[in-house]
Amino acid sequence: MLSLITNSRYQKYLHIIKNLVLSVPKYSVKYILQNYDTLIGQSVCFVSRVINQRNNRLFLEVIEEEYQIQCCLLTKKFTTQERLYIDVGDIIYFQGEVKYSNSNEKTIFIEKFYIESKCVRDTPDQFYLSKELNLYDNSVRTRHIIFSSDVFKRIKGRFEIIREIRYFLNNLMYYEADTPVLHRIAGGAFAKPFKTTYDHFKTEYSLRIAPELHLKRLIMGGFKKVYEIAKNFRNEGISAMHNPEFTMLEIYTVDMNRDECVTLCINLIKHICQFISQNSYLYQDNALSILKNIDCIERLYFYKILEDVCQENNILFDRNNIDSQVICLLEKISDIKYVVDDHDSVYGYLDDFVSKFYIKKHFLDKIVVLLDYPIIMSPLAKHDEKNNVAIRFEIYINGVEVFDGFEENVDFEKQQKVFEEQKKITKNNYDHFFIEDMMYGMRKTTGVGMGVDRLVSLLLLCPNSNNNIRNIIPFIQ
Repeated sequence: MLSLITNSRYQKYLHIIKNLVLSVPKYSVKYILQNYDTLIGQSVCFVSRVINQRNNRLFLEVIEEEYQIQCCLLTKKFTTQERLYIDVGDIIYFQGEVKYSNSNEKTIFIEKFYIESKCVRDTPDQFYLSKELNLYDNSVRTRHIIFSSDVFKRIKGRFEIIREIRYFLNNLMYYEADTPVLHRIAGGAFAKPFKTTYDHFKTEYSLRIAPELHLKRLIMGGFKKVYEIAKNFRNEGISAMHNPEFTMLEIYTVDMNRDECVTLCINLIKHICQFISQNSYLYQDNALSILKNIDCIERLYFYKILEDVCQENNILFDRNNIDSQVICLLEKISDIKYVVDDHDSVYGYLDDFVSKFYIKKHFLDKIVVLLDYPIIMSPLAKHDEKNNVAIRFEIYINGVEVFDGFEENVDFEKQQKVFEEQKKITKNNYDHFFIEDMMYGMRKTTGVGMGVDRLVSLLLLCPNSNNNIRNIIPFIQ
């Protein structure tokens, strides 16, 4: 191939072809397919990539974005040598007549072409390409995007879902914020951060684990509605629903309560599902199924779940001493060990028990709103002191946590006390600068976070396969 590229005769041919005057209208392959019968008999120009060739390069399968069409290089128009200049992977500028083939297939009969960009790497066979899709390696990821229409559609779908999120929130007059990725002290979530050194200050910084504290600072500064679609980094395990680098949506609204925030989240899901159901994406049934169930939401309560499970397993329930009860449950329910991760505290196991075991076991095909968390598991949330719970919610779709929100704790003294208690458990420092900022005062606010990668995987991956979020991330580590 490389010898052909450097061949002077080839270069001369390419030069001549490029100087052809292509005076007919230029269209996208999508437009040609959508208006095919109207364009019959007309000459059109388009640019696309060759993904397959048959019958000694007489027929070519070409693609632009996810739209494919067949081209025919007739022997009376092109010699065998001229057709040999074309290889799979080449990006070519075609001019041809819109027709149907003898087998009644949509076909462009090519009159002129030039090679806009030459592919000089070996292109993957479709069989091996499908096998490679399980290799999470950026060295092969680009060719997945180029040569696998399914991968291209999923990534395009991801980009459009993010665009629809912005459209939905911008129409509600939210401001899109832009907050720092480097933090002096990692905050806003229970997570292990990636560390780096700021050479100028000779100080250790952390990559952002959540944009939460900076978005709240904007609320303190006078903004009433803000959101950010943020890249976060957590130096933790990799699983079907976890990636160390991930995309999160966080929304903060002044004078909104928890139930109103749940309604906002449900309306956002409705908007996205309606968009997908009206566009030709993979597995539209996922979105339609969610739309069907979205008005039949199951409301569950954290302590009530724990109480019911304790009774089923003959364990005395005491909401003021749940540590020992969780340990007993872990010992009694053998299936739990297959779904929970290792944690530093009993509350991590409790969270896994409810989210990864109980909800998936009993409400896999439902939309669930989980309410009333233990206060210690929600250090930034407003507390219902009477019932000893945080005014918090999580929304699960098909057993997967997608939203996590709560009414914000705006009392700096209570917030500092919770931070101190959390520090005893995690052994990590908290952001005392945030407490100092809270002393300026903060209006009643509700915030919610959504895992963008998780939502996209729920909507765009086949429900009968292993729904791994890495399959909808453009480039993975």
